Amino acid sequence: MALLKRTFYETDVLSFFPTPYPDESYYSVLCRYMVHSGLPSTRDTLLALFGREISPRPTLLLPYMSTALSYRINPETAVTEETIVRSHTAIYYLGIAHRHKETKTIITRTREGARCGCRMNYRSSMASPWLRYCPLCAYEEKVVYGEMYWHRLHQLKGVVYCEKHGARLKESEVSLTNIKKSFIPASFALRDTFDKKLDDVVKQGRAASEELAKKNAAVCTDIRWLMENGNRINGLEETLKRYETMISRTKVMRYNKGMIEDLQGLRSKVREYHGEDYLNMLHLQMHEYFEWDSAPTIIAKFLTPLQHVLLMEFFCGSAEEFYKQAI
Repeated sequence: MALLKRTFYETDVLSFFPTPYPDESYYSVLCRYMVHSGLPSTRDTLLALFGREISPRPTLLLPYMSTALSYRINPETAVTEETIVRSHTAIYYLGIAHRHKETKTIITRTREGARCGCRMNYRSSMASPWLRYCPLCAYEEKVVYGEMYWHRLHQLKGVVYCEKHGARLKESEVSLTNIKKSFIPASFALRDTFDKKLDDVVKQGRAASEELAKKNAAVCTDIRWLMENGNRINGLEETLKRYETMISRTKVMRYNKGMIEDLQGLRSKVREYHGEDYLNMLHLQMHEYFEWDSAPTIIAKFLTPLQHVLLMEFFCGSAEEFYKQAI
């Protein structure tokens, strides 16, 4: 059976595969393959791409079955498995909340489409049970590319406004339940967005304040940087060591033998740095954020990728700067 699969993937090269657009979700690329190939159903598309039926939903943020797909794509194109993983999934970003060995196992087995004992709970990082989009991106993509697509960044918790246009993201009528069994292209799902005038969309979608828009842009930048560079981070172990260093350096609290003596001081400073309005916009209350008794020993158990980003920004201003700082 293994030999048959190998023969199928190595010899049956796809005659066509769409070039992914900037920040396009892996799921969206597969949707467009179905449309442009003229395949009649999701089932036919899955069989044509992978030789078997799978659930399309994991491909929204994860590189599910990307290894099998990479055998099928013409090697003369610029599309490789690594470009799919790095530029069209969020798995390197999601992996910052896991230890290095665990993340490596999850990524390898996800690429292979195999079950693994430890699963990355990516749904906790989804901003909504509905696929989201930016109305201005949709207008622009229709004009420039002739079709719209689903962005990976728009689906993540912590991203409230479009990084490019500053417009508030909207929920489509496509749910996570819908895409469990179906490829639903954005051009089909968002075709009614053009009923409104562009000026009306612009007025309704702007950020409530310049400060909130600036905070949102910083989070978008950090998430994007981690999606592109998370594989170079030595897992949660390296992050925890950096937390220890940053906490011991700060002057607003005392740190002794792995224990924060002034935990309330840390909570207050983080709240002050991000602001109540911004944390409320993310639906993230402070009692949900700092619930450990000592740090950083319990951080690994509680923090989501977004919460790591917010803490990195507090200590160093950005995720990139956080990892550039010497321990």
